[in-house]
Amino acid sequence: LKTVYYFMLDELKDASSKLDLSVTGPAAKFDQAYGFNYTKWQKYANSMRLRLAMRLSEVDQNKAKSEFETAAALPLLTAADDVFQVAEKPGWDALTGVMTREWNYYQMSSTINNIFLGLGGIKTEDQVPATMHSAIKDADYIGLRFLNHFTTMTNDPSAGYWLDGLPYAIDPRAYKAYIIPGDFENPDFNAYPSWDNSAKTTARNLVDDAGNVVKTLDAKYTWNAPVNGDWGAKGAKNQIRSYNGAIPRHGHKFRNSTSKRIFFANWETYFLLAEAAVRGWTVPMSGQAAYEAGIDANFAYWGVSGFASDYKTSTDYNRVGTSVAWNHTTEPPASHSMDFKDGYTNTAGTANVLYPVNHLYKNGTVKNDHLTKIITQKFIAHTPWLPLEAWSDHRRLGLPFFENPAVENPLVNMPALNAGNYMTSNVKFFPQRLKYPSSLPSSNADGYEQAVTALGGPDEVLTPLWWAKH
Repeated sequence: LKTVYYFMLDELKDASSKLDLSVTGPAAKFDQAYGFNYTKWQKYANSMRLRLAMRLSEVDQNKAKSEFETAAALPLLTAADDVFQVAEKPGWDALTGVMTREWNYYQMSSTINNIFLGLGGIKTEDQVPATMHSAIKDADYIGLRFLNHFTTMTNDPSAGYWLDGLPYAIDPRAYKAYIIPGDFENPDFNAYPSWDNSAKTTARNLVDDAGNVVKTLDAKYTWNAPVNGDWGAKGAKNQIRSYNGAIPRHGHKFRNSTSKRIFFANWETYFLLAEAAVRGWTVPMSGQAAYEAGIDANFAYWGVSGFASDYKTSTDYNRVGTSVAWNHTTEPPASHSMDFKDGYTNTAGTANVLYPVNHLYKNGTVKNDHLTKIITQKFIAHTPWLPLEAWSDHRRLGLPFFENPAVENPLVNMPALNAGNYMTSNVKFFPQRLKYPSSLPSSNADGYEQAVTALGGPDEVLTPLWWAKH
């Protein structure tokens, strides 16, 4: 892997230096990203060097710093019209929208939901139509508690609760990326699959062991993303936890092959520069300036720039204990008090909700430093186009916080996670790589053995990559 990364960095350096920016290319249809604008290709190559150099930050720091600083002094992909993106089209080829297949719901994950909730302090009231205002809950309300139907065997801070309305405050990109259940008049509401009415069915039941209805919940104008994993008997009795019409799902613009698929955006350049600045590397702008420029760039993409000023100065913690403001690095308390209602009796109560401990980063002692803020914003900004980059950051740094799957029953594919340690974060609880193609051992046995030797471990999902230290 080290040889591969060194080779790729050399290739990018060579390609960037040899581009003749005065040359005009052939018909633009043959270059669907930049239309043979070699100035933009050069910026892309230089910014890609930043990405790959930073990938080595935890395992080969001298090489990472040297390559990064050299590339950072060159023209970079920083303008909105520099973004490397390719228009999708309907069909079944390489340009078909990656999220077009109707049988996939593309529901919001509990990971990003806990990051969204409260982040930036922007009120839901200022983001949704007046018809939804009555559904908005108080800032210190976590929801209905259903201990017999929702798992609590996970370190997801929202586990055990179902929010019977909309959160008081949320990152303004949330309602753009994911559409509120029941918001059928929204032109971006996606009703896939077209052959049933599941997307527009918002009421579902909680039942007892005999199948009798215990509670009917209506998810219209609610906001929930229950954690994945094995819910055991609780899952068997819960008909709403991952139901199509009950969970916020990606908007129609990402499902109908009319978007431009992003491979490298200007906000990534800024967040990479911000991280480099935090590391003390020589870069053309301060960490704060780069961090805030990355936020601004992504807010512009989502059409929520009007909230950017207030957002960037917010000291409100999200559900995992991180705030936005660069100069606010005060750590949250271990827990915070939130109100709830017992879902079965409607009795009011108060819960001590923990800010989760992320043992993968600085042994769980830090939730709100500059690097956590940067990677949090980068994670949000990469949604929905670059989940693999977000995965790479998590494998490299352990950031942002990823909750553990539920283990009401043991997970056969993750034996290290169990009922005794689910409140901790461990590298063994998260996939580290994709296995080599199953055809490789039979089609190229010598090559397969060579690849496994270079891997430094078995050809398994949980074997860490060379550059991944967390």
